Amino acid sequence: FASYILISVLLNRDSSLLMIAGVALSALLVGILIELIQPYFQRQQSLVDVAYDFLGCTAAALWFVADKQCASVGRRSWLKSAAMALVFLSIIHPLHNAYIYSKFQDAFPVLASFEHGWEANFVLANQGARLERFAAPSAWENQSIVGAISFTKGRSYPGIKISHLPPVWSDYSVLAFELYSEYTSSVPLVL
Repeated sequence: FASYILISVLLNRDSSLLMIAGVALSALLVGILIELIQPYFQRQQSLVDVAYDFLGCTAAALWFVADKQCASVGRRSWLKSAAMALVFLSIIHPLHNAYIYSKFQDAFPVLASFEHGWEANFVLANQGARLERFAAPSAWENQSIVGAISFTKGRSYPGIKISHLPPVWSDYSVLAFELYSEYTSSVPLVL
């Protein structure tokens, strides 16, 4: 949207397609620059954000051409449809993430039951570990889906990570895990 405003302010109805592309490319380069400096402000760089910038700048250029330069109604409709499709593409991933995050919030205080596929977005295996979901062995009392963690010997700090944990836990006094190990000796765990 910022790209469309920039194009509308800097260009007019008679601007060439090359000028429109140049302004859209300039807006994209600003987006890339923002991604490059984000680590200096305790944020992560994201190629996904650059892709969103590209989709937005392209959609803005298409909409401007359709709105200001297209005499043909059919071509104008096609260009505006393409621009709207690009905007739609750019919001699918954030909407999906919002849906998954709402599922995580609804399940709280359960952090990982391994019953739902969306949990794979929050329960992640670190280097040297592999996390799999499968049906519990038939001898187990609780017949459900379980998570199995396999560790690779010789790797530093293998394990799992649960992302997006709530910062406030004052309403809870217990953190409980149900674990099963095939080892006959004790295995130390670090939280």
